[in-house]
Amino acid sequence: MGRHPAPMEESCRRASNGCGGHVGNTFMMAKADILIRNAKVATGEPGAPMAAWIAVAGNRIMALGYGDAGAWIGTRTGVIDGHGASLLPGLNDAHVHLFAGGLALTDLNLTGIRGAESLREAVARYRATRPGLGFISAFGADHGLVSDRRTPDRHDLDAVCPDIPLMIMAVDFHTAWANSAALALAGIAHGADLPPGSTVVLDDAGEATGALLEFGAIDLVRRCNPASERHSAAAQRPLESPVVSAEDRAADKTVLRAAIQHCAKLGLTAVHNMDGSLYQLELLSEIERDEGLPVRVRMPFQVQLGQQPHDLAHAAAWRQRFASEKLRCDFIKIFADGVVESGTANMLADYAHKPGHSGAPLIADAELQALVVEADRLGFQVAVHCVGDGAVR
Repeated sequence: MGRHPAPMEESCRRASNGCGGHVGNTFMMAKADILIRNAKVATGEPGAPMAAWIAVAGNRIMALGYGDAGAWIGTRTGVIDGHGASLLPGLNDAHVHLFAGGLALTDLNLTGIRGAESLREAVARYRATRPGLGFISAFGADHGLVSDRRTPDRHDLDAVCPDIPLMIMAVDFHTAWANSAALALAGIAHGADLPPGSTVVLDDAGEATGALLEFGAIDLVRRCNPASERHSAAAQRPLESPVVSAEDRAADKTVLRAAIQHCAKLGLTAVHNMDGSLYQLELLSEIERDEGLPVRVRMPFQVQLGQQPHDLAHAAAWRQRFASEKLRCDFIKIFADGVVESGTANMLADYAHKPGHSGAPLIADAELQALVVEADRLGFQVAVHCVGDGAVR
């Protein structure tokens, strides 16, 4: 809510007004642009956690309190009756992926779906509203989607969708499952050579089970979906912006616009878009310039495998380039491991169901330390993705 240094009683006495509240001296005797009253205002301050009205000028809180707020009402003040509803400070979501989220607004949402029959019904309902659909992309699935005893495989997905490609993202967004049609379309029915940390899981016969671990594997299928093939381009993290057609650029801005508008509708006033993509920074900057951003967006420079401390000079350039009121690129993101659900998190002990396997670090300790030291020298905060206790240690 901001700092409100003193009760207004003394100020009100000096102004010969009978008002009550908290105020910063800067706004003494000013009038509010907006005053919301008859509300349950959550201040976040231990000494005065609630108020009944709040006065705002520009983008600053002038005062808030109980009792008469008339001293803050001028001829141009917009007065809003809260009708007893709750009013909260703006919410900041510290980990979102705007582009993937924008695409997912039209995908099949499997949140809360459990059991093979429920999955079949959900897929059937989705297809019924989209005749001619050639690829189904779903998200929000629990690892026990079809059974409490095991994760899904291609046979489970084939049973509910045998004729067109289907890929389901798990709730952790580091794991996906694909049916046989999707695996064949991506050319990975018998696996793929991938960088460390990403895996197309194979059975004992050398055939893909349908499980895809981490982004390197997931993107092989995702880019085959005509509706979401742009994700690979928009989420990639090269040091230079990719060459994109005007048509694709406009379409990608539409996806980001939908995502940030959705965030605003949920009451978010700020988000950390963790993709770390120069291309997305450019698109968001264009949206801010042309029409404004309804939420504040903070993004990192994401360190890629093999990058060295000297590469953080690019992060410094991005920070200087993107430093507006609504859009900033001012911290570093580094991956240390994956996630527990897919077995890619780096653990101290072996996984209970996989003797001899404890996950593996994505970066050596010495490399991580060198990057953090350089980031600190350049004045950056550092966010490290570390899920397993081995990675944390």
